[in-house]
Amino acid sequence: MRTNYLILSALFAVLLAAGCGKKQAAAPQPAGNQEQVAVSTDVAGDFIPDVGNYGTVAECPVNKEKIIIGKGTAAVKYKNKIYYLCCPSCSQQFKQNPEKYMNVN
Repeated sequence: MRTNYLILSALFAVLLAAGCGKKQAAAPQPAGNQEQVAVSTDVAGDFIPDVGNYGTVAECPVNKEKIIIGKGTAAVKYKNKIYYLCCPSCSQQFKQNPEKYMNVN
């Protein structure tokens, strides 16, 4: 019994010391003469609502439904503004053509 314990302990120590062996590749660094690419804010992308906005009321720009912002609320950031949507379907529609739903009364 004691021999089994020693073998298991030794095996555990070897595995612990070895780690998984995976190494994370370093991100390539741009050379000094390469141009930096700016990230466009004109692309509609998914956004996670800020906890500070939970419980506030927003209006879905696609179907004009009033929604209460929470953890599962669909949100899209477009041109540095956050749009809250009532469902994933409205989120997809908005992302396909955000200009259609902006500033519409």
